[in-house]
Amino acid sequence: MPEVAIVRTEIFTVESTSLDGYGSLVILDKAGQEHKVNKKHESLHHVFQAGLAVEVGYGNFMDHDFIHTAKAVAEGLAPPVVSKPASTEEQPAPKIAIAPQAVGKTGYKADPAKMSSIERQVAIKLACDISSDTESLEQVLAKAEKIFQWISKT
Repeated sequence: MPEVAIVRTEIFTVESTSLDGYGSLVILDKAGQEHKVNKKHESLHHVFQAGLAVEVGYGNFMDHDFIHTAKAVAEGLAPPVVSKPASTEEQPAPKIAIAPQAVGKTGYKADPAKMSSIERQVAIKLACDISSDTESLEQVLAKAEKIFQWISKT
C-alpha cells in the first residue's frame, strides 16, 4: 500500500470530542470548527483531549482531505478566535443566480442506469423492512419488484 502524502497541516486547540454512530471521532475546536478522525485512524483518537493543542496532518484521497497524523503540541498557537454573537435581526436570504447551463438533470438523475440502480436498491430495502422473518427470499424479491415498478412510474 503506498504511503499517504501529507498535503497540509493545521494546529488547533480541542474544545470537545464525541464519537459518532460509525466509530469516528468528531472534534470541535476552540474556533468552533468541526474535524473528524475516522475509525480507520482510531489509533489517533487518544491524542485529542479537551484543552490540548494538536497539530494534524491531512492526507488526500479522491479529492477529500482526511486527518492522517496527529500529535500534541505545546507552543506556536495563536489565541483562540472568538466568534461574534448572532444578530437578533433577521437578514434577508441572499439571491442566488443560477446559470442557464446549471439547470437540468445533474448527478444520478442524469444517468438512467444509476437512477434505476438506486430505485432498485430502495425497493429491496423497503421490501426487507416490511417483510416478516418467515417469508421466503422469493416472496421478498417479488415484493421488491412490485415496489420497484411503482417507484419507476413516479
